[in-house]
Amino acid sequence: MELEREREVILEEIRMGQDDPSRKVFQQTMATLFQEHPYRRPIIGFEKTIQSIQRDQMVSFFKKWYVPNRATLVAVGDFGLQKMEEKVREAFKVSYPQRLVFLQGLRRRKKGISPCRVRREFQGNLSSDGCSIPSVKHEDTPALDALSHILGGGEASRLIQKVKLEEGW
Repeated sequence: MELEREREVILEEIRMGQDDPSRKVFQQTMATLFQEHPYRRPIIGFEKTIQSIQRDQMVSFFKKWYVPNRATLVAVGDFGLQKMEEKVREAFKVSYPQRLVFLQGLRRRKKGISPCRVRREFQGNLSSDGCSIPSVKHEDTPALDALSHILGGGEASRLIQKVKLEEGW
């Protein structure tokens, strides 16, 4: 019964996403850039998958991927580190780490220019550009991240300043 309620919540979220132009453009951009990589799929999943998934499949997925050795814990507040560590170890003592499964093909990205167009009825225009960059561990990644914010990360970005404010697009 709870699975059915959650299934409806997720399906409604998917439907709402279909009506959100920026989410639609983002999903199309990811599908174009990452044709052989899991990033091509929407984070929330596909309607067909959510409608057909069974409880045992969900439990199996959970046991495979939601394990302590794949988790990151962030604790904030006024507490003793040793006491916190004891509580965390106690909470996870019944869980056994699973062998980590690494997805294959994580470096395969679309090369070259691949234009895609999403046509929907909505006010205004949206544009999304993407390109392949090195791994998050690469020494150039922090500089590329800063560059992306300078170029297109908000109202003060060069893209917004030039295209929206100066050109009036």
